[in-house]
Amino acid sequence: MESVFVQGEGSMFLVRSIEKRDLSAFFRLASILDTYNLPKDKELLAQIIQTSLNSFKGNLKNPHEGRFVFVAEELSSGKIVGTSEILAKRGLPHNPFIYCDVGEDCLKSRTLHKEVKHRYIKLCSTLDGATEIGGLVVDPRYRGKGRGVGKALSYVRFMYMKFHPRKFQKRVLAELLAYLTPKGENPLWDVLGKHFTGLSYHRADRLSVFNKEFILSLFPAEKIYTCLLPERVQRILERPGLHTVPAQVLLEKIGLKYLRQVDPFDGGPLYGAKLSDVTIYQKTKLYPFSGMCEEGKEGLLLFEESSRVKACYGLAKIMGENIFLNLESVRALNIRKGNRVLFYRF
Repeated sequence: MESVFVQGEGSMFLVRSIEKRDLSAFFRLASILDTYNLPKDKELLAQIIQTSLNSFKGNLKNPHEGRFVFVAEELSSGKIVGTSEILAKRGLPHNPFIYCDVGEDCLKSRTLHKEVKHRYIKLCSTLDGATEIGGLVVDPRYRGKGRGVGKALSYVRFMYMKFHPRKFQKRVLAELLAYLTPKGENPLWDVLGKHFTGLSYHRADRLSVFNKEFILSLFPAEKIYTCLLPERVQRILERPGLHTVPAQVLLEKIGLKYLRQVDPFDGGPLYGAKLSDVTIYQKTKLYPFSGMCEEGKEGLLLFEESSRVKACYGLAKIMGENIFLNLESVRALNIRKGNRVLFYRF
């Protein structure tokens, strides 16, 4: 699931690949939403961190199971204030990707000279899906206006994929979390999924991390016309929750579009695109670091060394095939002349 809050001007942040020492902070961030991608469970989060470490190092038996987790660290305090991730592939032989198509049937009556259009949702699954970006959340105390940590955490994922295209699929998707009640329940689940499974939204969401058989076995395979659902459910279907609207705006800005698909649990919309069509992916370029500069164009920088990834905002001057960076970003990334660095110019 995708949620984002953007932090205003001020502190400098280093976005980096997650490490084992980040577990407590990772748990604190996961507790904000407690979703499929970020469960409020230290044991599961420790496993996610280990998978991430192996993914960055290329040590997985099945690269399609790759999971790349990033965290944002406030350099002045050392505090972890946000996280995001990439799932190399959704939809595997042992772990199908499940979603609902949203369509419309047009029914006609010659007797009444009437035409009626009905929106429907229909359960679907695939064993060969796209790369997913998700798990994006920022500490509430760092929410605000303007360019900041949330944007960096979102963009760094596409920059990393540009550096390692063979690790990922040609298409990318994002699931936007729909409306949840203060108790963490969802109106669509209450009138649909709960009746077919007997499970609460939270329980079903957690169980689906390990096993999705119950969804395919117990959910109806036929079309479900949304006119039969309560109006309060029809209103939230295909719409992100209010806290997720910034993520929707950010995704649309960089080229992702609504896929006419929703999550079967909460009705949240799925966005997607060809990876090569995403503006961050298109405009990110690789340069050798050649020296210092005091003035330049603002953008996001990414540097990888020994499978450890670091990224930050900085000023860069491009001269031919070389890049020159300001002192603050050089110190944050700890790079040396000749190192290759990715740059995305705003």
